[in-house]
Amino acid sequence: MAEEQRRQFAFEELTPVFQAQERLGHACVLMGGQSVIHWAKRFLQSEPALRELEAEAPLLSKDVDFQGDRDAAIAFARALNAQAEVPDFRHAFGNLMAGKFVISVGGAELNVEVLRNVPGLTSDQVIQFSTLEQTSAVAIRVLNPVGVVMAKAWNVVNITKEGRHDFEQMLVALVCLRAFFRSLLQHSELEPSALRPALKLVEAALRFTELPAGRKTAEKCGVDWAQIVPHNFIAAATRPELVRFREKRLPGWLAHLAGYRRAVPASETHRKMLAILVRHAEPLCVDSSFAIRKSKFR
Repeated sequence: MAEEQRRQFAFEELTPVFQAQERLGHACVLMGGQSVIHWAKRFLQSEPALRELEAEAPLLSKDVDFQGDRDAAIAFARALNAQAEVPDFRHAFGNLMAGKFVISVGGAELNVEVLRNVPGLTSDQVIQFSTLEQTSAVAIRVLNPVGVVMAKAWNVVNITKEGRHDFEQMLVALVCLRAFFRSLLQHSELEPSALRPALKLVEAALRFTELPAGRKTAEKCGVDWAQIVPHNFIAAATRPELVRFREKRLPGWLAHLAGYRRAVPASETHRKMLAILVRHAEPLCVDSSFAIRKSKFR
């Protein structure tokens, strides 16, 4: 079937797939477009920017991707009464695909792919950035927004295949990342011991944006990395750890980002989506003594 003719699926339609994973003990990690959609659904009501982005790029995906090994792919397919297509020994070396299969969902074919690795993430990072999430119907093991943004940024920079929606999905994931950090920091007010691991995740994201991969992503698609942290929350914080973070870490990080040249995308849809992010940007929580490049998307 031609790529443009393939039906797109809503997250809720994939419940049988996630139930099979739950029965198998979550041997695979949800990644790709459907992981973005999961987090967008979670924060949709609290983030007006997500609702505006959804109008430009509906929260749908043509397939579903997982990270896992060959045995997990075979067991996954069997749990869904399908047979996995796996690389033979001769072609397994260097092959990203651990296995793939097709199932019927709502009368349409859904491609399920299990990849050995998540491009853009190390094996340790896949473990670090995986989390167990409870949806209305089932628990899923999924990349958290830090891992999702890193993986999508890799795709945006390195994959040029037409028909993909990595750019749109990464912009949605950026809004989810700020909402995710805000939720973690808010939770730490009730559970003080949760603050340290939350700040470790924030630091992991900040370090990624400071790497060449972060710069290349900004240069290619115009993202403003400064907006991945919840500035309004951090500005009002009084806990010593957050005060130190605000006064010691953020100024240097923002100064580093100020040197990035952010591109103006050719696509009108992409420009509209970036303009949505600009409209919902939060004022920086630190006084900036450095020049911030003005956005072209207002």
